[in-house]
Amino acid sequence: GEYWIDLEMGIAYVRLTPGDVPRGMEATVNGTALLVVSAPNVVVEGLELRGGRGVGISVIGSDVTLRRLGVRSFGRSGIVAIADRLTVDGCDVEDLGEAGVDILSGDRRSVTPGRSLVRDLRARRVGRWVRTYRPGVSLGGIGNRIERSRFSQMPHQAIAIFGNDQVVERCDISDVCRETGDSGAIYMGRDPSMRGTIIRWNRFTEIAPRQNTEGEFNSVMGVYLDDCWPGTLVEGNLFDMRGHG
Repeated sequence: GEYWIDLEMGIAYVRLTPGDVPRGMEATVNGTALLVVSAPNVVVEGLELRGGRGVGISVIGSDVTLRRLGVRSFGRSGIVAIADRLTVDGCDVEDLGEAGVDILSGDRRSVTPGRSLVRDLRARRVGRWVRTYRPGVSLGGIGNRIERSRFSQMPHQAIAIFGNDQVVERCDISDVCRETGDSGAIYMGRDPSMRGTIIRWNRFTEIAPRQNTEGEFNSVMGVYLDDCWPGTLVEGNLFDMRGHG
């Protein structure tokens, strides 16, 4: 039941409990598992990253593609990026302490779009340690897109939008806002300068109030345009409330 780590040699010695024969062991570190910095035209494909107390993948730069990756069981967020023309394609993010994917892309001051894309993402069970404001995707900046992605089993938001001219389309969002009131599956709010977002052709299911705090605002929404958020087009979405009154 004891262990000792030889830092110079990079060896961990473990003393097992008598009679204990483990089928496997995992050791995790507090850091970023994969870091991509100032390396354009990089493609990371087909990796499975699992287990750590930090961030799964961090990207700083431009023209990076993350394709068919599994990012699971990290203490912080799955993918964190400050990048333009980033593509996150066909990835799974799940069982994370904080957000699934956190992207800042584009320059609002100069109205320069980031042209980043999240496509065919599967995000579930995020926000396990920080229970609020750690969504499946947090998208900031200007001129980016989330499409054909699935979000489920989250205590708070599925998608949080910041910035201008963002697009969310053809996504399937279910069983989110499970532990919160005054919240939305897709949320944006509190900045009247952040205009031009489009929310279209998405499907929302199993989204209903589950809190009952007396005197508080416990409602949840499929799309929440909070506190004077203007200039947003919401069209062609399906809100399926069957079984929830």
